[in-house]
Amino acid sequence: MIRPKVMHRYVLDLCRQIAPDQSPLVVPVTPDPGTVARECFWNVSQKCGRDGGDIQHGWAIWELPGLFIEAEFHAVWLNGGQLIDVTPKEDGENDILFLPDPIAKFDEATFSRRDNVRLAELDHPKVAAYIKACEDLFLLEEAGSVPGDPSLFMVERAVHDRCQARKSECAQDMTRIPQGRYDMCRCGSAKKFKFCCGSR
Repeated sequence: MIRPKVMHRYVLDLCRQIAPDQSPLVVPVTPDPGTVARECFWNVSQKCGRDGGDIQHGWAIWELPGLFIEAEFHAVWLNGGQLIDVTPKEDGENDILFLPDPIAKFDEATFSRRDNVRLAELDHPKVAAYIKACEDLFLLEEAGSVPGDPSLFMVERAVHDRCQARKSECAQDMTRIPQGRYDMCRCGSAKKFKFCCGSR
């Protein structure tokens, strides 16, 4: 998954679906010492406690170009009108595409989670199957979460493993879909394959 390189129609459609009055912004990633990957809410809370500022809730936008796009509930640091992502990225990204959300909040008391919001860029059964597998895994984990501690699950390991395996299988199937001449190119240019990498 990468940050969308272009503000193409799927980026805009996804953003309108989530927060129609907001616009996505490119936000720099500048991790603080001691911050932990995938723990944005804790990281920003600690940053605010040390250096002031506020937490800005919203969504990080990622895509597998030409296949699907998704928004991940996320938080960045707001200081003096500037947004900075203080959470390190596992793949080393230097910036993210971030959609502020003035309504959605992370509830620190219950550690309530939100599933990613996904949108297919390619109308194909294997893309739809992958999106459903992601949703099924989230619902299984939510149904089996121990209140107050989302890291603990009351779900049989075998059931959880099967659900994760299904997601991985669907992901592999999706990435093997042949590139159509008029599909959006998977390099991320937002051009049709025929007029982009397919013309080389």
